[in-house]
Amino acid sequence: MSFSVFSIGIIFNALASGFVAAIALALVVFLRQRWDRLDLVMKAYTWFWWFTVLVWVFSSARYILAGFGYTGPWIRSLDIIVQTSIFFTGPALFYYIILRVFRSEFTANILAVISFVLGLVSIWFLFQPNGVPIRDVTDFSADATINSVSFAIFSIQISVLLFLLLYDIITHLHHWRQNRNQTFLYEALYSAAIVVYVILGSVDESKIITGWPLVAFRLLYGSAFMFAYLIITQDEEIKQTYFLEDPRSAAV
Repeated sequence: MSFSVFSIGIIFNALASGFVAAIALALVVFLRQRWDRLDLVMKAYTWFWWFTVLVWVFSSARYILAGFGYTGPWIRSLDIIVQTSIFFTGPALFYYIILRVFRSEFTANILAVISFVLGLVSIWFLFQPNGVPIRDVTDFSADATINSVSFAIFSIQISVLLFLLLYDIITHLHHWRQNRNQTFLYEALYSAAIVVYVILGSVDESKIITGWPLVAFRLLYGSAFMFAYLIITQDEEIKQTYFLEDPRSAAV
């Protein structure tokens, strides 16, 4: 089979998305291996990253089909699956950040349910005619946008989440500067990794970047997953060192 420049460019996009999916999956497997030791906050953290895995796996599959010249109904189906995965990161992320900021499992459950319902509304609009129109077709991309209602719901949730995440980061950095407790620093960095991903995702969802720069831009997502991995490993190392050096642990 011969390839046009158009299809080769989209295949590169598929490879970039597959690369990000592989790194994301490695992070989730890493966290899943520690599942029994994770508290509710970190379990929600893991669920958030899991839904990002789905985003990139199905995005890669979509670009592979498009790169080989397929233009059938599976493209639209994969678009809806990708957008559904994006919206379902919301409940996990709200649960995570509400527990971190307000320390209330009840409030976290309420906000997660609200986000879930808003996600269902957004998905319903995706199934409507012109719910996921394909625009800005270039040599390297043929991405679908989302309808204005779904995008508005996405934008509102992201704005609230970014505000809470930044508040959480600033609060923990403030505590760290006060007493130099490394735990507060790593707590801030956990949320910082999500902020990096959310900002990249917001730019991507708005479709500001198209063409070949989109391929390079999407490789940046890998930095968010690697950042989260490094934070977790360093945090575990610090806690393990503290446990070994704490004289109270020897008395147990």
